[in-house]
Amino acid sequence: MEGDVETPTRMVGKKVVPILQKEEGVYMPESMDIVHYVDQLEGSPVITGECDPAIDALVQREYARRI
Repeated sequence: MEGDVETPTRMVGKKVVPILQKEEGVYMPESMDIVHYVDQLEGSPVITGECDPAIDALVQREYARRI
């Protein structure tokens, strides 16, 4: 998939990794969103500890801008 630009662009609008496809067919291109989603599925955190509020705000702002 290294040279594949078409597939991720079709999925989320640009070439990025990782991309998770949820059961309902929705794609998630943001690493931390994927981690939070997996945490909810499994019921136990994959990553523990506090998230830096500045980083969380940046991620939320960038993700919201792309929707």
